[in-house]
Amino acid sequence: MSSKSNISRAIAPEDIRPGAYVTILHVIDEFLPQILCGDDASWRSVQPLRVRWLPSGEHSPMKVKSVCLPFVFVKMPGGKHRSLDVRQHQLAEVSDEYARRVFRAARGKRRRRRRRENTRESKS
Repeated sequence: MSSKSNISRAIAPEDIRPGAYVTILHVIDEFLPQILCGDDASWRSVQPLRVRWLPSGEHSPMKVKSVCLPFVFVKMPGGKHRSLDVRQHQLAEVSDEYARRVFRAARGKRRRRRRRENTRESKS
């Protein structure tokens, strides 16, 4: 994705590459509809319902470390790692500039937290 663009775009699973910055655009769940007639043979043709949800919580960008479809291994701004299943997550690519700023801000926040913890320990 061009670093000049300030619009994220949905990305196909086969286009996800290590080093790219992505975020979760949608969470996808599948549900079986409730069957009311237990003796009816029509339940055999029931298809699962796919429902797209907006992700809850934080929408931070993640850096793609490795791809083995349908799984994508990513690093989050806080330093933690996570594996995503692209069958359950629609990903969007975000600009490098935006993602780097978020990662830089999170790194500074972690450093400040560590300094505070170290000063508390030394005072004890």
